[in-house]
Amino acid sequence: MAGVVVGGEHGGEQPALGDGAGELEQSATTLGARGGLASLDTGRELVLFDTGNGGLARNIANFKGRLPDGDLRALLPAAGYRPEDVDIVVITHGHPDHIGGLMADGAPAFPNARYVFGTAEFDFWKRGENVREARKANRELFMKLAAPFAEKATFLDPGGEVVSGIRAVDAAGH
Repeated sequence: MAGVVVGGEHGGEQPALGDGAGELEQSATTLGARGGLASLDTGRELVLFDTGNGGLARNIANFKGRLPDGDLRALLPAAGYRPEDVDIVVITHGHPDHIGGLMADGAPAFPNARYVFGTAEFDFWKRGENVREARKANRELFMKLAAPFAEKATFLDPGGEVVSGIRAVDAAGH
């Protein structure tokens, strides 16, 4: 699973998922082509990487016509899962196409999950300092959709583990 970013594009240490292929069964399931969203069933936990656009294109004026509509929850049954089956949601970075599906109809889209964020990425968006003007709407969305999950979240610095075999490593960029 090398190269799946947990950090983002914002200065400082940017965690990404390390190579844990030797420690995990190779049972990753790609959930369609929409955004390359993926899940990994470790045999003990179902880990979902990002949540896609969700209903942003339908529900938020700033995103209408700018993002494709997406409902990751509707793709899960084809992979043999329900939203309630997801144990961990890893947010790779705080852009709309990665956090847009955190909520569905005003409630957590994955109600039994705990959430994992890169510490630097979460702090960047939560503080709101040095956010470019073009990303101000992104920051507002992050505060509305992602920040409320802080109490159910694990924050990873480089070396931290999502699950056995999936560790945060330094990586910057998108």
